[in-house]
Amino acid sequence: MDESSAHMVSLSATDGRDPEVVQLKTMTWPMCAQDVETRIMEPRLVLEERKCKALTPYNAKAWRQALEDFNLSSRYPHIPDCLETGFSGGILTIEHTYAPPNNTSVVVHTEAFQNIVNTEFSKGHFVGPFSTKELELVIGPFQMSLLSIIPKPGKPGKF
Repeated sequence: MDESSAHMVSLSATDGRDPEVVQLKTMTWPMCAQDVETRIMEPRLVLEERKCKALTPYNAKAWRQALEDFNLSSRYPHIPDCLETGFSGGILTIEHTYAPPNNTSVVVHTEAFQNIVNTEFSKGHFVGPFSTKELELVIGPFQMSLLSIIPKPGKPGKF
């Protein structure tokens, strides 16, 4: 690339005491690429990891050892594995997606709802958000419950 297709950009870099101007040479290359839907890979990887490694405060290795120590391994062989990968709730195969709209209380108490959601995300309890189509591509048909927020009686501002 010749010098004429590059241009100089002046940026200020400072440590708070002696501002200096740093000259950066930025290069620009033309690029032609079709817009491609790539976001689905991230949800797929996150959900696959969650499928193989359940989010739990319990230590499967410690449970396995305790069951062996008390000669209960043969009676409860599934517990350590299920702590690692998740327990089956006995839910039948879901054939159709069911995703009802949220309760209007979510809109009425938007700020409180958003605080709860942010807290759960920060704890790693939620993954996403995903569109219905994205989730179906990764896990197939699913069913969910509508979301609602309910004020605690006698506790203003608590939900």
